[in-house]
Amino acid sequence: KLLVVDDEIWIRERISKEIPWESVQAEVVGTAEDGQEALEMAEELEPDIIITDIRMPGVDGIELLRELRKKSLDIKVILLSGYNDFSYAKEAIKYGAFDYILKPAEDQELLNVVNRCVMTIEIEREKERRIQGLQEKAELGYEAYKERMLLNIVSGDYEEGEDDRQNEYAGAWKIFQDAIEKVYHTCIFSCAADERSTKKRTGTFYCHKYNDRNSGKIWSST
Repeated sequence: KLLVVDDEIWIRERISKEIPWESVQAEVVGTAEDGQEALEMAEELEPDIIITDIRMPGVDGIELLRELRKKSLDIKVILLSGYNDFSYAKEAIKYGAFDYILKPAEDQELLNVVNRCVMTIEIEREKERRIQGLQEKAELGYEAYKERMLLNIVSGDYEEGEDDRQNEYAGAWKIFQDAIEKVYHTCIFSCAADERSTKKRTGTFYCHKYNDRNSGKIWSST
């Protein structure tokens, strides 16, 4: 989605209506005559790309770019300038402009830059999708891992490997303890090393005098 910003109406009309944006999988969703209007439209329309003139009355292109970054709006900005001024280019780079084009810009030049911008956005979104998928898989895997460790602890089937996972099992004990304490009134846990083998650990769970406050019964178990 493109937003075109320029204080000259004929430039806005040419860029928004006379260039075949569909050829690079883009469409113009709005136009603005200055940076302030563009900021308001950016929050409403959520464009992916803004093509803006640098020098405009009021909020200019550089200020627009700066405000977009302050608001953390993930929008690619292409700056147009009729002045080959290094200070403008320096500011554009500082605030992360996608590209800086000198006027008058040919249609094909604009198409080429926007096409690169579209491809960059697609690559970034694909990376985000992959990262999200990996995070979801990792979360599911961690839940299964915790369940397996707790079962091993309760059954006493805890064997240390060469990398010594003592800290991991200590964490699992804490998770197990927290879960059990929600049910039982008094819980005591111990995890002691088997004196006959340094590679075998046993887990023992004690629960003393569970007071069922609802029924008034007192249960004692080990």
